[in-house]
Amino acid sequence: MDSDALLKKQPSLFAKIVMVLLALSPILQNYGWGKFDFSFIIMSLLAVCHLVVHGIRKTKVPRTFFLYFGWWYISHLLSSSSIGEFLPLGLIKIAITYIMFVDLFDLDYFMSKYKKIALVVIIYFYIQEVGRIFVGIHLPSVFSFLPIAIMDNAQEYIQATLEWERSSSFLQEPAVFAQYLLPLLCYELFDEEREKKWVFIIFLAITLLCSRAGNAMVGLIALTICYGFYLLWYQKGIKKVGYIIFGGVFVLGLLSVFLKTEDGQEVLERAMTMDSESTLDKGYASSTFMRVYQGFYIFSEYSDIYKVIGNDHDSYIQQQAFSSPVISLLYKKQEFSTYFNTFQHVLIYTGYIGVFFIFLFFRDIWKGNSYCGKSLLIVLLALSFISSNFFSQIMALYLLPAMGMKQRKS
Repeated sequence: MDSDALLKKQPSLFAKIVMVLLALSPILQNYGWGKFDFSFIIMSLLAVCHLVVHGIRKTKVPRTFFLYFGWWYISHLLSSSSIGEFLPLGLIKIAITYIMFVDLFDLDYFMSKYKKIALVVIIYFYIQEVGRIFVGIHLPSVFSFLPIAIMDNAQEYIQATLEWERSSSFLQEPAVFAQYLLPLLCYELFDEEREKKWVFIIFLAITLLCSRAGNAMVGLIALTICYGFYLLWYQKGIKKVGYIIFGGVFVLGLLSVFLKTEDGQEVLERAMTMDSESTLDKGYASSTFMRVYQGFYIFSEYSDIYKVIGNDHDSYIQQQAFSSPVISLLYKKQEFSTYFNTFQHVLIYTGYIGVFFIFLFFRDIWKGNSYCGKSLLIVLLALSFISSNFFSQIMALYLLPAMGMKQRKS
């Protein structure tokens, strides 16, 4: 059987189930018992089954993936203080789950199911918005009859969501809603195998703007830059000039109208207070501080050796956190939250060496990839500095299609 026939081979039923559940994972993560949310439980069981039946097929998993996770395990061992810490179940779970994802992933099947689920998510988002704005009813983002994994006190979380000024559909918060939709927008905008549906593309962009999430703004800016380079590289002559002028006027016009609205002013105000000094003036750890700065303050307290090799043990992270005068000031009256953005996760858990290995992993996906695959990586990297998606299912929504694009192109 030739390679083309292999590429066109339909995924197995098991693979289809895994891909549908992957598209549902950001929703399933809302439910469960603490760290053992539904997504974690289901994906862990499926990954173990896949590993037992098929083993590790390295043909589809980049070697640099094993290089990074191998180093993470070595780093974990080097920073362990007891034999009981020699088996990091969280690390192993992430590794075998991603191996399963890569091994079973089918680009066309996944994107078709992901798009349908995303449409349902968007429809409910607008139902929430209409209810909130015109009727004054705040429809919940979670089903209260299921166990809630987001907070210890489920009713407290449900009550908090009913008081939010922004909707998030079935997702945990507006930031996750934006992270969930951005890969679909990138795929619709840059996939060269499909005809562009501009009405749907504009609809997705407007939906992301309506979310008023910082992640949406960062993602849209990254995609706008990508599209500008796309026009410069792939369009020719007067057509290129026309596209650039029209695109520039459209984006500036849309942004101008949005920033004049109450929602736009709120986004602008949040952007103006993203510096760490604003957080220190407030005297408490804002969500912006936790997402953008907190990890760097903690890493600065690491010993020189751990800055190089990393240390992923909670006890050491907590110790170094309260060695920082800034962290001690902000958290002296409340419980410390070990929240880091994706880049800080790599830096803190695996040190400078881990950053180098993860760079090799991303470079491996980048080389020889399509423009769409590269754009997915650019958006993911942009979000990595403001959101926490360290090898999560959300991160898989960017990485797996990017890897699928490369495989399809090759």
